[in-house]
Amino acid sequence: MRAAYDALPDATKNRIKDMKTAYMLTSSVRADVSNIDVLKDQGAVQEGSVIQPLVQTHPERGTKSLWFHAGKTENNLGMESKGTRSFLNELPE
Repeated sequence: MRAAYDALPDATKNRIKDMKTAYMLTSSVRADVSNIDVLKDQGAVQEGSVIQPLVQTHPERGTKSLWFHAGKTENNLGMESKGTRSFLNELPE
């Protein structure tokens, strides 16, 4: 999603540069359409979400890209899940 990041206005790039996202196997947004057995297994083995930066920097080239999976992102830290959905939907793909 490097091209998507490059297409963002500078103000948005500045806003998201330090943003972190919380990932789960199945986010609460998809819970109503997910397999109930998968949700139970997730609850049994996952002690919490995995935190990743929204903007990743390539270690060799230094290029930046957006890094998220809409179906697995529970929320952006500091945002509720519903607000995160709206925010991610505004980002280019």
